[in-house]
Amino acid sequence: MRLLFLPLMLICCLGCTNVQLTNKTLHHAESAEDVRYKEVLENLAMVADNPANLPSYSSIYAGVTDLTDSFGITNDNFLTNNRPKAQLTSYSGDIDVLASRVIKQNWNLDPVVIPEKLRAMQSACKWALFGPDSISPENRSMLMKYNPTYPRGYYLAVDADLFQLPQCWLHKGSKRDVPRNARYQASCNDTCVWVMPEGIGGLSQFTLIMQDIARLYVDAFYYPRPQTITVKIPNIPDSIKIAGKTVSGHTTATILVDSEGNPTPLKIHNDNVGLDGHLKAQINAAKSP
Repeated sequence: MRLLFLPLMLICCLGCTNVQLTNKTLHHAESAEDVRYKEVLENLAMVADNPANLPSYSSIYAGVTDLTDSFGITNDNFLTNNRPKAQLTSYSGDIDVLASRVIKQNWNLDPVVIPEKLRAMQSACKWALFGPDSISPENRSMLMKYNPTYPRGYYLAVDADLFQLPQCWLHKGSKRDVPRNARYQASCNDTCVWVMPEGIGGLSQFTLIMQDIARLYVDAFYYPRPQTITVKIPNIPDSIKIAGKTVSGHTTATILVDSEGNPTPLKIHNDNVGLDGHLKAQINAAKSP
């Protein structure tokens, strides 16, 4: 009975694995909020210290919480007999109870590497820190919504959201100026930015703006929108001889043109927006017992 009581007591102390996994998963999911807020404030602090700094932003598109409980018992018994008539002289035994819990939590990050997005994020940070007049006309046009009268280029349509940011949600100064009740803060050198509890709404709105910029396809905010057409180009000369016979034909090519029929710029970089996140989630779910 004593041998059975000890394992049962240890199992009760460890708790049900399913309940613990649920709690750890909830805590892991809640940490995404702090990750996004602190990442945004770190970028704002860098731009506040030097407006020429480029932001460093990575969006979260997948995460895994893994909890493994293991339990084992080992029993070693020893009998010692030193008499010729095989009488028991001594007995010894050891019982070892082994229990462990391993928790693994991680986020899969999708860093922004597209130059146009980095330039737009830098401009958005300047807007939040110094106002819209601190941005060059070229960079400000990138944040605007496309109008058919505008020249072709990249338009993210986030200027309306930037104009709707509340007043005085973000504060900047030196580290000595940060109040004790600041909800979030970040620093770069001696420059510090912080958000008070009443400014969380503005921080949330600005975080969503940065997330919108990060998760858009680079082709989705280029205007006029490119379209694919197929053209036939005749061979030069019009006919050629193959094995002594005259053969005529043409060559087919597929190109990208805008709404006015002009060829669009060649795409020189690929945009990664975490397309494999759903597939990874399915793979991880299949691995789980």
